Amino acid sequence: MRFLNTISILFVLVLLTGCTASNKNYGVLTQDRAVELSFKKFQIPKGYNYYYSGRANIPDAIVGIKDGYTMRESEFWHPIALDEKQMREWWGWIENTWYDPVGWPYERYGSVTLGWRVTAPAGGEVAVMYARYSRVTVFFVDETVLAFNVPRQRGERRLWSRYDD
Repeated sequence: MRFLNTISILFVLVLLTGCTASNKNYGVLTQDRAVELSFKKFQIPKGYNYYYSGRANIPDAIVGIKDGYTMRESEFWHPIALDEKQMREWWGWIENTWYDPVGWPYERYGSVTLGWRVTAPAGGEVAVMYARYSRVTVFFVDETVLAFNVPRQRGERRLWSRYDD
């Protein structure tokens, strides 16, 4: 019996060690009020390549990836030459339809920061993000290629049908 308990404990320890080792390729997202304010003031940070997720007229997230890094090709992320005019059109949509499919509505109370800094696993900022979701993951496919996962609910309803494509 003691032998089985020892084997069980070793199995659990090996399993847990494997789980922690698999996190080495994930970036770290940190809420950053300065990033949020730069987007809110339509001051698009320079030195980034921009992408949006969602519909062209109602995006869910905007990501700026520093020069030297790229977004993994995906049907969910679209490159854009982001400028002040485009940001003015998009800002209200992201700001007014903040949604978190897991934590809503409790996480919306008080001040919620919609701006994020993304740090590489080895350290150093690689991207900024302005998103209506708080649950986003960033995976490094390799040292310079990032993959962002933005949550969506199946059949998610839009608040205003006039914005639908």
